[in-house]
Parts: sequence; C-alpha cells; structure tokens
Amino acid sequence: LEPHCPAATVRVEREPGSEARVGFGYAGRMTDPVTGALRKTWAFVMTLAYSRHQDVEFVFDQSLPTWIQLHGHAFTFFGGVPHRVVLDNLKAGIVKACFDDPQVQSTYRECAEHYGFLLAPCRPRTPTHTGKVEQGGVHDVKRHFLGGRAPTVITQANGDVRQWCLTTAGQRVHGTTKEAPLHRFEAIERAQLKPLPTLPDDLALWKQ
Repeated sequence: LEPHCPAATVRVEREPGSEARVGFGYAGRMTDPVTGALRKTWAFVMTLAYSRHQDVEFVFDQSLPTWIQLHGHAFTFFGGVPHRVVLDNLKAGIVKACFDDPQVQSTYRECAEHYGFLLAPCRPRTPTHTGKVEQGGVHDVKRHFLGGRAPTVITQANGDVRQWCLTTAGQRVHGTTKEAPLHRFEAIERAQLKPLPTLPDDLALWKQ
C-alpha cells in the first residue's frame, strides 16, 4: 500500500576543465582501408563535462593500445588535458570493478600519470554516472552522424566526424547549457585545461 517513489537523477555540473567523460559505443560496420572488408566498428567519445564539446573517433577494436592512443588523440584535439577522466568499467581501463576500490589497468594508470589527469571509474551498474557521454555523446553520434549514413572507409568516416564535431555538434545550441559547445569551450574551458606534456612522441611511448 505504500506509494511508489520513482528514482531521482540529479544533474551535476562541473567547473571548466575539471572533467571529461569517455565511452565506447557500437558504430556498425565500416570498410577497412587495408583489406577492403567490412568490419565491426566502435565509436570512442570523449566529452568535456562543462562545455559538452566532444571528440569522436572510430576504431576496429577496444584493446588497451587503442584505448591509450585514443586518449592521446582526444587531448591533442582539445589542446589540453582535463583534470579528471570519468570512465565506465571497460576492461582496457579497469581490471576489476567494485564499489570501494576498483583495480585500474596498470598501463592506463601510467598513461594518467604521464598526462597528469585523475582517474574516476564509475561505480558498477550505475550508467547514469556517465550520462554526459552516453546520452549526449555516444547516442548523439549514432542518431545524428551515423543515422542514415552508408558504410564508408573508416578513415573517411573519421575525417567526417571530426568536422561534424566542429560544426554541426559543436555549433548547435545545447539543450542544457543553452550555448553552443564549441563557443563555450573556446570562450571559457580551453584555458582551464592542463597543458599537454612535452615529452617526445606520446603515442609511441604508450604503444610500447
């Protein structure tokens, strides 16, 4: 007889440059430029929590070397590093997920130390903790970039989606902030990101 209490979700806003959220989403099949075959593809999305500006890249696997490389590409695209990266519990980042002491993959921890960002894994079975990247990032890419798009070579798709991030996605008025993500990023958030490390060849370092 007790009344039903619906679950409440509270939207949490972050300070400029303080946080980015990352995630993978299935992106259908794209053509491998080496073999010419259609292969399963995943979209990697990193969304800055304050501005909602995002970086998107399509890949053929979710392996650790790819995961590390994608972070480097995203930080280069933004021109800086957020203070904290929030991620769900995929195996490339988190070896063992738990509520109080998740075990971070050792190479990913070294990557975080190299770039100088903190790791903030989500609690298990709490998808709302990555809402900014899941709803505004991965799902947005599926609906508005991939929706109705014929399969193309993955290199072409990556060039197109990068342009989409800077134009269509970056210049639309965001439903929550009521500002264009790219404008909000350029005006406020870019200056608050940590500088990229000056060590030689970041990507080669983390591929070894």
